[in-house]
Amino acid sequence: MHLSAIAFVGLLAGVVLAGVAVAQPAPSAQGAPPPQTAPGVDPRLAAAFERFDHAVPTARDAIRREIDAIAATKPGDAPFAALVGTLWLMRSEWLSAEPYLRAALPKMPGFAPVTHALGVVLLQTSRPEDAEVLLRPAVQQFASDPLIGDLLFNLAMACAMVNKRLEASEWFEKALAVTPNAAINHFSIGENELNLHRLDRAEAAFRKAMELDPPHPDARWKLAITLVQLARFGDAEALFRQAVSVGPLPSRVAASYQFGVYLFEQGRAGEALPLLQAVTAAKPGDRMAWNWEARVLKALGRREESTAALRRYRELQAEADKSETEFLLGLIRDKLTRPDGKPVPERG
Repeated sequence: MHLSAIAFVGLLAGVVLAGVAVAQPAPSAQGAPPPQTAPGVDPRLAAAFERFDHAVPTARDAIRREIDAIAATKPGDAPFAALVGTLWLMRSEWLSAEPYLRAALPKMPGFAPVTHALGVVLLQTSRPEDAEVLLRPAVQQFASDPLIGDLLFNLAMACAMVNKRLEASEWFEKALAVTPNAAINHFSIGENELNLHRLDRAEAAFRKAMELDPPHPDARWKLAITLVQLARFGDAEALFRQAVSVGPLPSRVAASYQFGVYLFEQGRAGEALPLLQAVTAAKPGDRMAWNWEARVLKALGRREESTAALRRYRELQAEADKSETEFLLGLIRDKLTRPDGKPVPERG
């Protein structure tokens, strides 16, 4: 899943029949540049994607419809559909990307980036079985393609997600042979080995992911979790303490959560509390962090605060249940809608 979407757009550029906008992703918390468009591209599509990048959430559905209408002016243009799908992919708009990629795939069966992109969508939308069906023949078809490392990695992820972890291990190793210095490969091998309870292998993989330049930002606290399972508590705690203070913010927050849970389970609720409070402050929508914070507060005898934290957990759980239902309904709607927005005719 780790081919850059911008790199993918570059691969498409050589086959696109009509000029279209290539907008950069929306600014991130790390200060990414504002969206830009290349000169000489379709001005309607360029303007629509730029408006989408800056729009408030309530205005985005109208812009989606506008983009669909623009795309509908180029029926049967597979490269154009592939590129529109990729522009959605760049924005992590998986369900918007999917119908365009599916429209392009039958007409571009020998173009690995389209297959790869659709595989990413399927994995990101929790459909690993479908991704596996797509990627198994792809790793044979595109064995000599520059994208083979990514295709192998994604097939490994699909297998791991459906608990075919022994087979996933084989595919991860094949991906690693293609890109031996990619920290994500070593990290993912470590996670898979951890789930297989092959702890020595997991430790070696996480250590390698830490040592590479650049390292994987989550490798340190994942290694700490592995050492806990190996009952090497002193080494694990030292790694946890490093992980909560170095690396990008999302990794530090994840490490704080894991370290807080570890300390609570070790009977050290007083030490766990500030870590978990830091997590809920940084990620107020993290329901599991509120759950653990409630448990820690209760253990410390702070019942009113514990009740408030538990109430917040339950509110977030209800929202998550609703979102899951809406997501599943969205998948159903997506399967029944063509890229031009018209319903798929029923088959009698």
